[in-house]
Amino acid sequence: MPSSTPVRRPKGIRWDHESGQPVFGPAVQMDFELEMGYFVSKPIPMGETIKAIDAPDHIFGFVLLNDWSSRDIQAFEMTPLGPFHSKGKIS
Repeated sequence: MPSSTPVRRPKGIRWDHESGQPVFGPAVQMDFELEMGYFVSKPIPMGETIKAIDAPDHIFGFVLLNDWSSRDIQAFEMTPLGPFHSKGKIS
């Protein structure tokens, strides 16, 4: 999406610090990260490594990724480690 696209905050369960109770709603604490990914064209056998100098022979492209995290929802979900899992759910 282009940079000017508004961010739709994910919804989930988080702690309401005023009441001390869990509430459902949009994330309040958002964290944005810029990450870099790469595309590998020449396979490397499982468990083997290559030297950094040989990387150009294996990598054919790079991409920038905008990664977000809803810290308040994740904080709520980390404690029980039960059915909640913020990074893997579809919203």
